Amino acid sequence: MKNRDQLCFKYAVQAALYKPSDPQHSIRVSSYSYTETREDSPDFSMLKYPVTLRNIDQFEKKNDISVNVYGIEGMFANQ
Repeated sequence: MKNRDQLCFKYAVQAALYKPSDPQHSIRVSSYSYTETREDSPDFSMLKYPVTLRNIDQFEKKNDISVNVYGIEGMFANQ
């Protein structure tokens, strides 16, 4: 997702749950802005951005949704 703010987690969830309004520009945040007004849109109100791993648990419980986070430890240890 192409953005210039700290809402990466929110945009990633929206992109995973909904189809973009403009499929040719699916990496644009604006392609998912319609999801804000959907009745079934997840509640992001308990989150502080940027989202930490600890916050994801709260989000999952509040929205009855599962989020998987993958990472590679030590990949940038020498930088």
